[in-house]
Amino acid sequence: EGKTLDEYREGIGGNDTTDRQLNYAGFGIEPINEVLERAKSFLEEAKEKYAGETRVLVVAHGALLRALHFEIVGYTDETDFHEMHFGNAEMREYEI
Repeated sequence: EGKTLDEYREGIGGNDTTDRQLNYAGFGIEPINEVLERAKSFLEEAKEKYAGETRVLVVAHGALLRALHFEIVGYTDETDFHEMHFGNAEMREYEI
């Protein structure tokens, strides 16, 4: 987004952008609940489109990968979305 980390933190006013109850949408950020809904929709579409396939490769940015992870394993209002990290070019395998 062309901002330093300090500029980003200042722009979001210290808000936790992954707090589902706050659902922060400032600074041009997609609210976490919308990211989770997008991940859920993608998974539903992928299950239908690739029914019968044994493997499907998904490549995405970290926020969407994190949302996909939690849509698969589950989450609650207390889930800390920061606890999940993907390294660059890291691969994970899920059975759905």
